[in-house]
Amino acid sequence: MALKDIIFDGAKFVPNNYATFLTKSEAPSELHFIKDFLSHSEIGFALTQPFSICGTQVLTFWRTGHYDYGGKHGTPSIVFTANEVEYVVTPGAVRKALHLPESCQFSSAVEEPLLQQMMANLGYEQSLAKLGQLKRPYIRKEWSFFFNCITKTFANKCSNFDAIPILTQQIGYALLNLSHFDYAKTMLCFIGDRMKEDKNVVYFARFCQLIYNYCTSDEPKLAGELMEPFRLAKRAFTDLFTADNKKGVLRPLCIPLSVKQALLNVDAATYSLLYPDVQPTNTQQPSAPTPATPQTQTSAHANQSSAPTMKPSSSRAKRIKSVPQTKQNRRRMILRDESEDEAQVHTSEPVAKQLRKCLLRKLMKLGVLGP
Repeated sequence: MALKDIIFDGAKFVPNNYATFLTKSEAPSELHFIKDFLSHSEIGFALTQPFSICGTQVLTFWRTGHYDYGGKHGTPSIVFTANEVEYVVTPGAVRKALHLPESCQFSSAVEEPLLQQMMANLGYEQSLAKLGQLKRPYIRKEWSFFFNCITKTFANKCSNFDAIPILTQQIGYALLNLSHFDYAKTMLCFIGDRMKEDKNVVYFARFCQLIYNYCTSDEPKLAGELMEPFRLAKRAFTDLFTADNKKGVLRPLCIPLSVKQALLNVDAATYSLLYPDVQPTNTQQPSAPTPATPQTQTSAHANQSSAPTMKPSSSRAKRIKSVPQTKQNRRRMILRDESEDEAQVHTSEPVAKQLRKCLLRKLMKLGVLGP
């Protein structure tokens, strides 16, 4: 059942960007594992927050916003004004506003064969030849609910939620296979495109509120302007079970290993009984090794050879920056650098005497002086 538009200050808030308040009190027990998985996934915050939106603040963002796609290789952005201050919204700002993960490199679009394999593994019962025409009634209720949550939250539309769009499949694949989907850039482009179409027809009201909150540091809201966001209705669960009952024979429920491991991390006491042969993943990502500095490298070497620790010379860095990089000067700098290093290791002799010996040896090797 589609919800009606909300009218506020002459603008129409269309029913999309639904909130899926992921509590177990409303959902049947068969769907609890999907709710646990989604609520603790990387999109858990984006699926549920905020619990209310301020019509004035959302319209300020929507009506003053100017969208720039950024070109083929550029970065999309929205510039809006609130309280006489301009704010620039980039994908990075959207990630922070929606509590989405950062990544050094986001995954490109998943190829069709991989999406087809995913849908087949989840028990989709009809042809997978045309991925853009998949429907939720042809998959088990558990995964129908999974895709329904994604579609109603992220899809750039306000109707035909029985479909499983390509975007929903891409997001589902990212969640099930732990790949890095760029939710923030996608949502920013969707919002910007809709913003350009009509300043009085608002899409993605929840995300607009979260972006506004992040940029303005949670500016206070007037109680009389608060509205509840669109959210999944209880009737959705009844529809899911009705669709399953009509099928007669159901395929066995397939739960990917990544989902089972994630559930064990969420509630080991409950899910270890259901999946006794599965080990939870390490919830703490191993920290990246710290690049070794010259001090740590030479200290390790000194411990092995019982030689004094070598410290980098600050004067050396200054010389490298100031001396022109000709072939002759490079040779001179190498000589000075190596002689200084050797001088710091052999500390039993006076420094000046060590330098003279090192320089003489190097000059003899280069043929500048005879033996």
